Amino acid sequence: MQKTAAGTFSTQSSFMAQFTIPELHETRLIRWQIHLMKGDKLGNYDMIVGQDLLNELGIDMLNSQHIVEWDGNTMPMKAHDGTLFDSHSIQDNHSIEEFETVNNILDAKHEPANLEEVAQNNDHLSLDEQNQLLTLSQK
Repeated sequence: MQKTAAGTFSTQSSFMAQFTIPELHETRLIRWQIHLMKGDKLGNYDMIVGQDLLNELGIDMLNSQHIVEWDGNTMPMKAHDGTLFDSHSIQDNHSIEEFETVNNILDAKHEPANLEEVAQNNDHLSLDEQNQLLTLSQK
């Protein structure tokens, strides 16, 4: 049972989650105990962040300025009835080419290396050094 200003909620289960708030810090990974609810009881929200987490992280809700501040980074507050299309403010700094590169890397098929061929292709090494490389690689 979770008590909030909006009332008491029953939760289905809880787990330790990892997430980011990229609008404020792209790379800070937050680990926090999340409580799951059944159904669509959160309305337009995917997640409710409570005072406990805001206090722990030092995130300030500056209502007088309509901004959220965390360690010097700010973002505008969003309308309570905002949608993904009119309120989402994450700036995407990645190009399509970067995502295609990632997909190509993820889709690559991995096969065992031909160690003899690898050793021979190191033609900057002497024949004795290539043999030593092969012997070391086979261990």
